[in-house]
Amino acid sequence: MLLRIMLLLSVISIFPNSAQGQSVLVCTLETESAVVKQNESGGLTTEVVKGKPETLIFANFDTGRPILKIGSLEFQLELLHTDGDTFWLRGSTPDFIGNGISIWMIDRKSRMVVRSETFKLKGLPSQSQEGRLVGLSSIGKCQ
Repeated sequence: MLLRIMLLLSVISIFPNSAQGQSVLVCTLETESAVVKQNESGGLTTEVVKGKPETLIFANFDTGRPILKIGSLEFQLELLHTDGDTFWLRGSTPDFIGNGISIWMIDRKSRMVVRSETFKLKGLPSQSQEGRLVGLSSIGKCQ
């Protein structure tokens, strides 16, 4: 009996009730993203890029340092602001992309997520793209 009670308490702590809010949220980004890039002449080009849907797993909303997992990559985020229903989170772009930041906005009521990233492209100094500015925005739905 004691073992059953301990198991029940661990399940309750992993899956909090709706009054406390979710500590894990699974979202999927749409296949299209808007991209703004700095071109060779210093001007900007805008395009819609099609890709594969990305599954996002956000965890630890009850802390100031939520975690985001995309595939095998894991990112530590920082809670910038919340009004209880909407969360604004900040993270760094992965090193292989370039130097920049990402802002994630998650609205639990509408079950939507918005990603906004800005960064300087990383590449070899001999590549013409290295150091150019890029902005990326995607939207998705959460379960």
